[in-house]
Amino acid sequence: MVSMAYNCRTMTKSTIQTRHLADGELRVLQALWALGSAPVRDVQAEVAAAGHELAYNTVQTVLSRLVEKGLVACDKSSAAHRFSPLVTKERFRKDRVRELLQKVFDGASGGLALQLVKQGKLSEEEIDGLQEALDDLKKKGVKRKRRVR
Repeated sequence: MVSMAYNCRTMTKSTIQTRHLADGELRVLQALWALGSAPVRDVQAEVAAAGHELAYNTVQTVLSRLVEKGLVACDKSSAAHRFSPLVTKERFRKDRVRELLQKVFDGASGGLALQLVKQGKLSEEEIDGLQEALDDLKKKGVKRKRRVR
């Protein structure tokens, strides 16, 4: 039995909060995306395999915080509680990019795209994917914003 968006300790309903994750929280969430569902010990091992040694108690605390934020579920049906991500990597990325877009680029997705391209850290495959996406947008007849002069 999985207690979906409930805290393992207090069992209070949480809402999904993809913002304000510390680096350690993101590492643990990434480990869960790779594992799917796992006890603390397996999450700790996955985080270590990614090059970040964290103590068992630290991973346990971080998982509890992620449960409280509504990003992770805790299944208490066995002695070793199992944790599972409640938010997909794709949903998380979309939310974070949307937040970056609003806060840093005033909602202008073109500005963000140009900044990424100007940084020049794109593979040939990524460039081809971007070109294909841009071509698709043109075919759909994207409404162009009128510039105020």
